[in-house]
Amino acid sequence: MNTYLIHGKDIYRQELALADILKKNRIPKDRVTVIDASDKKTFRIEEVLVACDSISLFGEEGMRAVIVDRPYYLNAAVKYAEAVKKGDTPAVKSRKEKELKERDYRMDLLKQYLRSPNPDVLLAFCCRDFTADSRKKDYKLLKEMNVTILEEKKLSRQEFRQFAADLLKKNRITLTADAMQELLVRVEQDTMRLKNAVDSLVLYGEERIDLNAVRHLVPVSQDIQMYALGDAFLKGNIGEVLRIKEELSVRNIPVSTMVTAMAGSLRRYFHMKRMDENYFDTELIASKLNLMDWIVQNQLRDCRISSGRTLKWLSELADLDQGIKAGLITDPDHAFELWIIGARGGRNGA
Repeated sequence: MNTYLIHGKDIYRQELALADILKKNRIPKDRVTVIDASDKKTFRIEEVLVACDSISLFGEEGMRAVIVDRPYYLNAAVKYAEAVKKGDTPAVKSRKEKELKERDYRMDLLKQYLRSPNPDVLLAFCCRDFTADSRKKDYKLLKEMNVTILEEKKLSRQEFRQFAADLLKKNRITLTADAMQELLVRVEQDTMRLKNAVDSLVLYGEERIDLNAVRHLVPVSQDIQMYALGDAFLKGNIGEVLRIKEELSVRNIPVSTMVTAMAGSLRRYFHMKRMDENYFDTELIASKLNLMDWIVQNQLRDCRISSGRTLKWLSELADLDQGIKAGLITDPDHAFELWIIGARGGRNGA
């Protein structure tokens, strides 16, 4: 049966899966009909079935595809066809009964079609930006009728790295080791952002890309920069801290916001280090701080600073923050920079 359900949290890989299916069936874009199914007020299953059953005027035309885009009735976020409850008002009861009747009607029509589908039509239900709710009767019907279900889940950290390497290779782009690491940080394990980043690197026109090019061509979110600010400080990389601070200043991020972010990073590390000093294992530390094991392992390995030194820095940051907010510090940017240099001036801490 040439019928598919494509869903999951990875939008770009859903698009790739659909493109691959169309390619394997030799269906060009001009023989693809897309029907918007995101709005329960306007969508009608009859439109889909008419598109599937329509006969081509030219026998040599080959297969066609009908795409049901973002079917609302498979979305867990959309409340639809809920069971009638004893305490429902007459109006709510009437609405629910109507929706249940509409759902059963839609499912009956679809079931009849799937029992004897048009062999010249590929039918695909594409959730695109959500994971189909397997608890819903519509999903269970598709499964019952042996529809091919493809779930594109978010890739693991290692899988994403390999996916990125493959995509770069496909586009004949080579990154230096530090540029690759920076790219992975900036796209935040999002395949769509990775795809857009690779498109930018292709337009750059160089086959070998260095760190500066990635920083120039691939945008980074404010949250990532804030995290990187604290991470670079903990690792003692003053040059990197000042570079990130300058980037944030260009984006008009207030110094007080940077100070708060830095304090957050130090506070998280303080709790991490305190537990480490008390012989908690990595897995337990990660669990208590709601972090991935590898984050704890890497930070404890790379940031050899005592909890006492970290606590002292937190106190100094609190004083700096108070001074800025009280208007006692007339040049917050300079004051923060002096604190960074003074605190991490070539020392790893005690």
